[in-house]
Amino acid sequence: MQCFILFILFHLLCPMCSFAYSHRNLFGRNQKLNISLERGQIDSIFCINYTDPWIEGDDKRTSRTIII
Repeated sequence: MQCFILFILFHLLCPMCSFAYSHRNLFGRNQKLNISLERGQIDSIFCINYTDPWIEGDDKRTSRTIII
């Protein structure tokens, strides 16, 4: 939640900036989370990338990546 609040404040206070947050061991399960924002005069780019290296309960060790 703290990261989200910082992100919103950063977005409101800085008209042309970039922000990135990364966590490599989310929930202690080697899950990866990357959040980034690039803000310019004309447009903004927001990206969330989440990777789970092994879907729990899957014996074939299937991974998943979600990019928004």
